[in-house]
Formats: sequence, structure tokens, C-alpha cells
Amino acid sequence: MKNPESDNWNIKIQLGNWVGAVTVPKARFPEAKAAHQAVLDTAWNWVEREDELEADPSDLDPCVECGESTAPGFGRWVNRLPFADGFKCIECLGSVFECDRCGEDIPFDEDIVEVTVDPEGYQTEWRVCDGCVTIQVPTTKPRTWAQVQADPRVGSTSDPDDGDEGYWVYLVPSFYSPTMDCRTIHEDTVRAVIDELVKVERCDPDERF
Repeated sequence: MKNPESDNWNIKIQLGNWVGAVTVPKARFPEAKAAHQAVLDTAWNWVEREDELEADPSDLDPCVECGESTAPGFGRWVNRLPFADGFKCIECLGSVFECDRCGEDIPFDEDIVEVTVDPEGYQTEWRVCDGCVTIQVPTTKPRTWAQVQADPRVGSTSDPDDGDEGYWVYLVPSFYSPTMDCRTIHEDTVRAVIDELVKVERCDPDERF
């Protein structure tokens, strides 16, 4: 087990029918006995962990409702959420939010957050189901600057008549431009603005770009 010319202990261990060799730095365990014991402890901890997994995997991060394991590596780990000093699996979670408009439950990961802007510029944030979305994406492409300004995805605009260089579109918080990677579109022509406006996507109103 000890090689005087080596900086490591070469330790052989046997657990049942399994035989293996482990190298342990002498700098960490100067004494051979301590090094051997550390290897044995680590090996038995691994064995006990494997036995635990095979015996009753539900003991690992069980869902607070159904008791199934939500630990990494098990089927109900994906989309688990913290819940009541533990975790709840998505199968038991069902819905997370209620629609702010109709009150119906919204299935997990299907809620839509939209922000409406009234004529005075005040913003209201809504968490709604698909059927209650008021900011509907127009089915037809705008053709004029006036139609761009009237688009429900647009919060405000400015243009050369306002003394600015080019045309600026400031989207409502629940939309952003993937091309610009922000909530603003700036182009030299109305045509270019329209080409970018049709590409905008929904986003979390609190997301920062």
C-alpha cells in the first residue's frame, strides 16, 4: 500500500465482489491508516446512496402532494417548483395562476403577461389566458406611418416631423424587437420600420434588454 518514492498512497479495497484501487495524495492524508479509512468511508457512502436510490427513490425530494421523487434524474424533476417547504411536480401543480380578466385557471407555462397603455400613458399589467388577450397581433401588415402608430403593440412614436433623425417606435413593455434586442425600433424609412414591426415578439414586461 505504501510506496516511499511516491507522493500518493495506492490503496486497494474490496466491497463484496467489487475490487478496486484508489490513489490518495499523501499531502492530504500523511498517515496510511487515515488514508485507508477515508477511502473506505467514501466507498460505503456511495454504496448506501445506491441502496437508497434502489430501495425508495421517492425519499429524494418527494412531491408534497403525490410523494413521487422530484430529484434530478427522476421523471418529475422537470418543471418542479418550490412549494410548502418542498417541491411540487408539474403533474400535481396543474395551474399556477388565475386569469386577471376571466378568473379561470391558466395551465402551467401558458400564461401571457401583457401591458396596456391608456390614452394618458398609464400602464396596467395583466396576467391573462390566451382567450383574454387584448393586445392581439394584427393579421395584416401595416402600410402607412399612421397605421404603425395605431398598432396595439406600439406605445409611442417619433419621426422627422418631431425633429428626430429617422423614425422611432417604442413598443409596449410586453413586446420587443428580436432584431434590435430591445423594445425600440429605429429606421430611416417607414418601410424599414414596418419590416421590423412585423417581426416583434411577446416578452416578459419586466425583462431588461
